[in-house]
Amino acid sequence: MGVSLAGIRNPNPSSDFIYVEIEGTAVVGYSLLDVSGRLLRDEVISSQNDFSISLQDFSNGIFILVLERENGTVLQERIFLNK
Repeated sequence: MGVSLAGIRNPNPSSDFIYVEIEGTAVVGYSLLDVSGRLLRDEVISSQNDFSISLQDFSNGIFILVLERENGTVLQERIFLNK
């Protein structure tokens, strides 16, 4: 199913989707940034512990995924996209 870093499970490098599985406090939103810090996507989601994020609209590269949890904690992970 992928690697687990900071509680985030996904295929990394990814080709089309990131699959997120978090134990404990649910995720309420996420942001996807490029390596220069430019915001590419910012989504609010209903409290979930597992969901997927489409990367189909993006070209190959390195991205930063930022997850915000219900308790206010934030998780970050570098995502490598290689189609």
